Amino acid sequence: MTFDGTLCLDAATGEVLSQNRPDVAGHPASVTKLMTMLLVLEDIQAGKTTLATQVQVTKAAAGVGGS
Repeated sequence: MTFDGTLCLDAATGEVLSQNRPDVAGHPASVTKLMTMLLVLEDIQAGKTTLATQVQVTKAAAGVGGS
């Protein structure tokens, strides 16, 4: 089994927090991730946001686990 790479950065400093094969290209693994990507790309294309825009989440949302 092979896995795509990962890269986690501190948005404020650009410091690499963790990485595993960061140069390996990959694809989102679920419909939810694909839909999220589509909506973000549509907003970028419409000029509503950029890839550098920071997104704030509540403590409660950050504590929700995966499915």
